[in-house]
Amino acid sequence: MSSKKTFNYFYFTLFFFVLLALSLLQLSTLSSNAFSFLFLTDAIGQSLLEVLLAIFMATLIESYFPRPFFPLFIALTLFILFFHIVDFFLVRLLDFTIWFALDFVFEDELRNFLELLYASNVSLIAWGGVLIAIIAFVSLGLLFYAKTARLSQRKLLRFSIPMQVLSLSTLLFTLAVWDFSTRPFFSFAVAEKHEKALPLKFTFFSHSCPTLCFHSPLKPSSASSLPCLLQAKKKPDIFLFIVESLREDFITETITPHLNAFRNGNLFFNLALSSANGTHLSWFSLFYSQLPFYWKKVQKEPKKRGSPALHLFKELGYEISVYSASHLSYYQMDEVLFGENRTLADSFRSFPHHRTNAPWESDEKAVQSVCTDLCTLGSSPPRLFILFLDATHFDYSWPEERGSLFVPYAKGASYWKATLGQADIPGIKNRYRNALFQIDTLFGSFLKRLHTTERGKDSFVIFTADHGEEFCEKGFLFHGSHLSKEQTHIPLYYRFGPRNELISKKTTEMTSPLDLFPTLFHVLCEEEVAPALFQGESVFKDKRWPFVATARYNAGRTPYEFFLHDGKNKVVVQLADRSCPLSSKEIKLLSFTTADDKPLALSTDEVQQRFQSAFTRLFNLP
Repeated sequence: MSSKKTFNYFYFTLFFFVLLALSLLQLSTLSSNAFSFLFLTDAIGQSLLEVLLAIFMATLIESYFPRPFFPLFIALTLFILFFHIVDFFLVRLLDFTIWFALDFVFEDELRNFLELLYASNVSLIAWGGVLIAIIAFVSLGLLFYAKTARLSQRKLLRFSIPMQVLSLSTLLFTLAVWDFSTRPFFSFAVAEKHEKALPLKFTFFSHSCPTLCFHSPLKPSSASSLPCLLQAKKKPDIFLFIVESLREDFITETITPHLNAFRNGNLFFNLALSSANGTHLSWFSLFYSQLPFYWKKVQKEPKKRGSPALHLFKELGYEISVYSASHLSYYQMDEVLFGENRTLADSFRSFPHHRTNAPWESDEKAVQSVCTDLCTLGSSPPRLFILFLDATHFDYSWPEERGSLFVPYAKGASYWKATLGQADIPGIKNRYRNALFQIDTLFGSFLKRLHTTERGKDSFVIFTADHGEEFCEKGFLFHGSHLSKEQTHIPLYYRFGPRNELISKKTTEMTSPLDLFPTLFHVLCEEEVAPALFQGESVFKDKRWPFVATARYNAGRTPYEFFLHDGKNKVVVQLADRSCPLSSKEIKLLSFTTADDKPLALSTDEVQQRFQSAFTRLFNLP
């Protein structure tokens, strides 16, 4: 058999240009154009390398395997090309690759994956459309290959197997030399960002970054500790509102008049930071008053006890009522928070919206249900009301038929245009504003009803969010992509009945939901409660820990990236052992910035000096 082989150069040339175009589009959207130029050679080389490897494999399969294997291989290349296209959208919008997405999909249980689809607020019909699109893409691709294969036979180009091997070897060597020679010109953080734009998602030589080593890993969680005995001075009803994807800077007199007035008349903070930029991590930290690194350990427990803070409320004689428009079954958070079979909740009302209702309708039903229950309190035991609202989650929901205050607003296609840098950001923000105005309207109707009840004036009301939302201010849409101010700066407001004198007694202007329950118990018991049980601290405590730690979304796994914030600056770090973050004794320093994410010179000595007490506490150092 002759070693000279022909190949479908029309198909593989188009394959090359599609790969290269995706990489170039990705690189063009990054702010560091000088670095993007350095990675241009990698983009060209890796696109060519992938195509040459596909040609080599096609040649071997056509020559030495039974005939049916060849069309299957071409179909596989089309699947890979489709994945590259999907990867382009994921990296542009969310800053994670298709391989990251597939990794956590296959690692997770099927029910968690389905809940993730529901939580995305994209209908199952739409996901079915994606499946149909894959099938259509592969089918049309096979037809295109068949047509162009005939055309390529008219003018044969022969590419022998030895020449293919030589071409692959030469290209690999050239890329390796290029990567080695350019490595000193950029940092680990720059390399990590730009490598996601490359077809292979890596370069051939890893890039170093400053590191700090400790003699001990993160200290163990105290989340499983037994609650302590409490004595409350008074037991008012407490209403806790937890809203999805809500940024502090969108709380204005125009967008949210009721919330704006509520904030200005009660206890709020200049800087409230979420515990994570992903929902389940934030919920865990709020209800456990523990850093989000420990959520997976609790989620994997065979019998879940639920939130220690809620156990303390039960000990105080509180009834707990839950009203949820959010998908609390996401990662079994309903049992993580409220115990096996939700036993900590005396009543649990869910208002799902993934089949028939829009998220705003579910929110409306949840708030109406609370308002109805207010009229039945009478002389019943004190109650903790917990509400989860969801309308401000993508793609932002409000009753459009009743009118839209903020116009014009974007339609669905604007999200995909964002991948090309052409998103209708003002229109997308108007969608968000309309959804937030709907949340504010519901909150205003609740406050109005609360003030008409006998126990309302003494009630505590807390309003907060799980995380923020970004609109391409730092390069990405939505949340979960990186630890920007937009994704982590949230509202956190307290109303302690008529006791406005507490406003002047706060000892900090920086807090997080980690501090929420310690603050509540401090007010109820008029002393600091269970400091060994919680990692958060009351906002009225003297000599508070002057830092906030916020973790980055890592799907269903333990987060390994986080920032430490001291109120003025923040350092973003990664636990070096990504596979087992809780065992890691080394951290990588990724960036050092101001509170507004403006970059500062990354000095190991300065970071260590500024954040030494934070590292000491987190890593249980002497």
